[in-house]
Amino acid sequence: MLSLDFDTTKVLALIERTGSQGVRTARKAGSSALRSMKAEASRQIRARWNIKASRIAKTLSLIFPRSGADLVWILRSSYGPTPLADFGARQTSKGVSVLIYKNGSRTLIQGAFLATMKSGHRGVFERTGEFGRRGNPKLEKIAERFGPKISNAFKDVSLPVLARGREVFLSTFKRLTAGE
Repeated sequence: MLSLDFDTTKVLALIERTGSQGVRTARKAGSSALRSMKAEASRQIRARWNIKASRIAKTLSLIFPRSGADLVWILRSSYGPTPLADFGARQTSKGVSVLIYKNGSRTLIQGAFLATMKSGHRGVFERTGEFGRRGNPKLEKIAERFGPKISNAFKDVSLPVLARGREVFLSTFKRLTAGE
């Protein structure tokens, strides 16, 4: 979760002077800043990781102010695991190879296989070595493999994301209040 900190004296002065119009202007500027922060976070993460923007977008959520003068915008990253199949997984004769970091090399997971489930979910799976019901080898348990969490990368890119949010908020606020 990221919060935006900057000098709010001009914003608060406008809100006091114009009332609801100033709150409305600040809400618009904050919403623009929040959307640009999400885009910047996606750009920064994709610069380091070999992952699609759509997967990052699924994990980042925007929370806008709900009522009146409440001026709090939140960009949150979910803490769920990221399936290895999202990191450019390729089936080979020895297993599955994945490329997590763009400047790194591919990693081979021996004995793993790519599969698409009935729901449409595509994942990297491997047999665990444990047997299922009554020790039957034909019912060997299968588990999905996961990669690093996007929330960890989100923490690493928080400074440029906050800088972008601050920049967009101030420029949008100035543009909207230019006539006043």
